[in-house]
Amino acid sequence: MSDLEIVEEVLAAHWADSYLHSPQDGRKEQAAIDALGRIEERLADLEKQLPVDLRERLADLAHKQWSGWMGYLFGKGESNEDGTWTMPAWAVKRWRLQAATPFSELSGEEKDSDRKEADKFLAVMEGATDAR
Repeated sequence: MSDLEIVEEVLAAHWADSYLHSPQDGRKEQAAIDALGRIEERLADLEKQLPVDLRERLADLAHKQWSGWMGYLFGKGESNEDGTWTMPAWAVKRWRLQAATPFSELSGEEKDSDRKEADKFLAVMEGATDAR
């Protein structure tokens, strides 16, 4: 059901609700009750499905971002024969400094990188809005 169809249902229910409070024949009363029931069911479905779906898509994106970062990180270090991994000193210094720096104080390039990642979350959230 599109946004327009939902609005039409709401308006129809509002119109039908006014008939419920005035003497009418049984068909109009039943039509009003049916319209209200469909709206309540649709809203209940949206409440159940969209937040869970959105949460799952955001979690999927968060995992992809983390996984991508870990792949990048492991590519910068060295795997040891005993199964451990060693991060180079330059990387420790750089990433500790970045981690301790508030976003507002990052370089323009670093901010742009974080914005690109934020844009991915916004795209997922906009998709959820479009689905409504």
